[in-house]
Amino acid sequence: MKTARRLIPVLLVVLGLSVVSGCRDGGSPAVPGDETVAPADTSPMTGVEKAYLEFVLNHLQTVVEDLGTLELLFSSPDLDDEYWQASVPTLLNRIDLAHESLASLEPAERLMPFQSAAESSLEHAAAFATALRDMLAEDQTVLSEEATQELVKTSEGFDEVQRQLSEFLAAHPVPDELQDPAPAAS
Repeated sequence: MKTARRLIPVLLVVLGLSVVSGCRDGGSPAVPGDETVAPADTSPMTGVEKAYLEFVLNHLQTVVEDLGTLELLFSSPDLDDEYWQASVPTLLNRIDLAHESLASLEPAERLMPFQSAAESSLEHAAAFATALRDMLAEDQTVLSEEATQELVKTSEGFDEVQRQLSEFLAAHPVPDELQDPAPAAS
């Protein structure tokens, strides 16, 4: 799980929900030297798109937190401890459910690259969960090569999610009416 320790901060950076509500930059990514590209859609984010992003980002954040909890549990594994025995399968099931939940979504066309990246990263997270289950079936608590590879692919997938989200937010700012209200000063 030492690999996970290095990857968790990268994953957490991806999942800041404040990014969704805080982006006001209306710039769009340019494609240098490509004059045949149709004008980029830079219309503001819709309420449906914002709700979709918040839903997906909440699922991604849950997976990151579950991976962090798994890291803690595997740092001192106790196969005989009831809490450990109950926690690990629960976390693995939540990772699987996040993957299944996102796979059924149909976002707006302009969010399809983000959706694809999110699905891919969660597919690898689910494969990581499967690899952990296989390890535990053999009473192994040291990450297998397969589990390590899937965890690395999960991290790479989250990097792509971050890139896709940044591109979308740069091209489609959150309109004022969709901004989350600022917390009241105390």
